Amino acid sequence: MRPYQDGKHLSYGFGHNGPDVSLDDVMPSIDDAFALLIQDLNGRAITVSRYIKTEVTQNQFDALLSLYQNAGSGPLARMAELVNKRCITKAGEQFPRYCRVRDDDPTTEVVEFRESEGLRRRRLSEQTIYFHGDYGDCSWFPYWTGDPFKTPMTRYPMPVHWLEDGTI
Repeated sequence: MRPYQDGKHLSYGFGHNGPDVSLDDVMPSIDDAFALLIQDLNGRAITVSRYIKTEVTQNQFDALLSLYQNAGSGPLARMAELVNKRCITKAGEQFPRYCRVRDDDPTTEVVEFRESEGLRRRRLSEQTIYFHGDYGDCSWFPYWTGDPFKTPMTRYPMPVHWLEDGTI
C-alpha cells in the first residue's frame, strides 16, 4: 500500500495520516495496516471518551468514533455538544451534514467543497449504527493499494480471531 493525498493529508492503510506518513512510505502488508488501524482507533477512542460527558450506548460511541476517525475533531465536537445536552436524536440527525470534501483547483487557488457520494454512504452507515446498532456486513473491509481514486477497491476478509479475542 502506498500513501495518497487524502484531502490535506497523506494517508495510507485504513486512513492513517499524520506527520509520520510520507510519499516514500510503503505499507509492508495488510496485517500492518490493520495493526495501525487498531492503534489509531484506540487512541481516538480515548479522545471520544473525553468529548462525551454523558452515558451513550456502545453503538452510539462506535458511530461517533467512526466519524472522528474519518472527519476529525470538528464534527465530533459539534455532535458531542448535542449528546452532552442529551439531544441524542438531534445529534444522530447530524451525520449527513458531514459529506463534503475539499475540491481545490491548483490553477486558481480556489477552494470549493463538493458532496462525496462515498462519504454520504459512510455517514448514512454511521447514522444507522448510531440509531439502530446495525453494523451491516462486517465480514470484510474495503481497502485500496494506493489512491482510492486511481486503484480498484479490494475486499479484505475481517480476521476471524478479532471476533474471538475481542479485538473488535
